[in-house]
Amino acid sequence: MLGVTFHKYNINNNTILDYFKINLKMMKPEQLYQNLIEITEKLNVKVSEKNFRKIGINIQSGFCRVKNKNLFIIDKHLPVFKKNIILANFLNKMPLENIYIMPVVRDFVNKQHRETKETERENFAD
Repeated sequence: MLGVTFHKYNINNNTILDYFKINLKMMKPEQLYQNLIEITEKLNVKVSEKNFRKIGINIQSGFCRVKNKNLFIIDKHLPVFKKNIILANFLNKMPLENIYIMPVVRDFVNKQHRETKETERENFAD
């Protein structure tokens, strides 16, 4: 595709376990997902769920730019907890200073940021 950039987000088993631990203290995963979508859309990035199974090629959820429009395409068949982690990892790379984010949502996004950095350090050390 012409003019398309795409970024993928990986999830490891530690991230999944930590997600369930933190989830006990916060809102339901579906509520968190809706909040993360709202924040993403405040950044002028439209979130769209698509059926990646129909495409027939290996593709992962992530940010892309098509015809000067910012999109975040996410596999609609992923469990909601993975969707939350993917969106949080994306938001960690965005300027969030001027956007109100509920404390519980901000805590989740910040926790994902710390875990991503730790994973990157571990992978770099190997």
